[in-house]
Amino acid sequence: MSSPPKGCRPKGPVARTGIAKSKSTRWRVFVLVAIHLAIAIHVALWLEHGRTVSPLEPSEAMEFSKRSIINAGFVFFVLAILSTLVLGRFFCGWACHLVAIQDLCAALMKRIGITPRPLRSRWLATVPFFAGFYMFLWPFVERIRHKVVDLPVTVQLETTQFWATFPGLAISILTLAVAGFATIYFLGAKGFCTYACPYGAFFNVADRLAPLRIRVNDDCEGCGHCTIACTSNVAVAVEVRKYGMVVDPGCMKCLDCVSVCPKEALSLSWGKPAIAVRSKTKRTPRFGLGYELVLAVAFLAAFFAFRGLYGRIPFLMSLGLAGCLAFLTLRTVELFRKARVQIAPMVLKDAGNLTRAGVGFLVVMTGVFAFWGYSGWIRYADWQCQRAYAPLIPVRDGWFTNQRAEVTPEIRATAQEVIQRADRVIRWGLAEVPRVRVERGWAHMILGEEEPFFEDLAIASRLATKDVNSLVERGHALRAAGKPAAAVPLYREAVRRNPDQPATLRYLVDASLEGGVLDQAIEELKSQAEARKWDAMVREFLAMALAQAGQDSEAEATLLRSVELSKPGEGPWGLLAERYWATGRKSEVIALLEPILSANPTQMTVRSTLISALDGMGERDRATQILDEGLRLEPQNEMLRKLQQTRQP
Repeated sequence: MSSPPKGCRPKGPVARTGIAKSKSTRWRVFVLVAIHLAIAIHVALWLEHGRTVSPLEPSEAMEFSKRSIINAGFVFFVLAILSTLVLGRFFCGWACHLVAIQDLCAALMKRIGITPRPLRSRWLATVPFFAGFYMFLWPFVERIRHKVVDLPVTVQLETTQFWATFPGLAISILTLAVAGFATIYFLGAKGFCTYACPYGAFFNVADRLAPLRIRVNDDCEGCGHCTIACTSNVAVAVEVRKYGMVVDPGCMKCLDCVSVCPKEALSLSWGKPAIAVRSKTKRTPRFGLGYELVLAVAFLAAFFAFRGLYGRIPFLMSLGLAGCLAFLTLRTVELFRKARVQIAPMVLKDAGNLTRAGVGFLVVMTGVFAFWGYSGWIRYADWQCQRAYAPLIPVRDGWFTNQRAEVTPEIRATAQEVIQRADRVIRWGLAEVPRVRVERGWAHMILGEEEPFFEDLAIASRLATKDVNSLVERGHALRAAGKPAAAVPLYREAVRRNPDQPATLRYLVDASLEGGVLDQAIEELKSQAEARKWDAMVREFLAMALAQAGQDSEAEATLLRSVELSKPGEGPWGLLAERYWATGRKSEVIALLEPILSANPTQMTVRSTLISALDGMGERDRATQILDEGLRLEPQNEMLRKLQQTRQP
């Protein structure tokens, strides 16, 4: 390792007054504001058109881990990691909305005289790595365990359910408050990045390999302005003196240190990466093993108590909340062990005596611990109910089919246990859990008690406004009871909540036909088709309903439009071809299928249908040519080989 510039070693006491304002801050603010405007435009496009690019949010990349789906979020996350491998954590510092919120909160606190001190816990700093593993790698482990590894990779860059994976407005605001003000105040600047962000774990590793880093030259006088200006808690002056560059992977390339250097000794330049020098500066631990253990135990207890509490607290919010509660627990313990304890700007204990603020803090923490313990008990009772319900899931799944499982004494005993546990959660919880209502409702149904089933699922449907299953399952129950017309409004509402589910569209058409109210299905599907001008599937089911109602010409026009909106070889081309064929319009069958086959020559079902249509029109030579082309592409295709045999004279 080459020696750092000699000028970095201060010759004596250094004055740390008169630090210049960072010029890069204004540019970073401009970029972050522009990014948030782009996010707003993205949302506005979805609200206007009902369809847009899927969220450019790293959490969306979990769909690849779970179901091998490549969406815009996955592409965005991969590109962000690749950019970090070269440029370092520029994405975090200049493009992350959570970093923007944290920096804004830190700036507001400084305006009122509060400068939060970083926590610097070694054990809690590993949380992002565990969180990143859980979000993005654990689903692969689960797939291996359940032997579903070989899922085909699909690309879904657009979505109509833009907000489906995000919490509601109230929880979103609370999440931002926890990830912003709370984590900054208790854990220090960029506290959420340091102790919670699962994406940061990947960027942390990638940054160590990045050749673009903040480096120092011989003009450095060791004034320390760079360290004071850094909003990422990096000891810049120490690192450049020791290594000639910043090696801490927490550096987010905000460039404040470069901007405030009075000697212009710092610069962003290319060279060897941090891993070639040293992964991270070793610092003297602030906490001993005992305090680290307190932080770790408190974090885990808070995370498991509040994660998913009442079905509302999301993963990221629970991580931030757990970090804050771990800090508060540590300060509570310190009140009994240290002579002076402070949470800026409050002094809780001084010279061994509690202050008024300290007494108030203990009173508040007593309430916090009581609520924390109560919430943990509710969460445990909820988990017990969910665990007891698991054996009933196969029974539920086959309930409205010919494969309905026998309700054995063991199943009845399990259903009764679920009801007891669900009653406890519902009775003692401060808020309803929609899933618990569903679990109790199905336990009642399995015991033959239909009225509480409908009641519980109706409540679950009102609580979970995005949920479709609680509507569909009530619809199935009504159809099973011989009341298909009563099921239609439930299916209609399910379609409104999620028109992308073909099964729900099918249920609506079938129930309307059974109940003699086909006009209701047609009305709903026409409304969806008008609102979703790109949607081929809705038009396909609308055409089915119109055909059942005897509106043949409109059904055919709707089918044609559905085929036009579909990708070549997809959509209801088969239904439209059958309709043309049944009415003797073989030339229209040919005109329909030729462009589809031209765009996708491997669509052998389309090829086979086209060959039959050409034979029917007497164009045998042309049909033979298309058949031979197909056999050249797939010599062993059974469909084409059988067709070849039947066509032989």
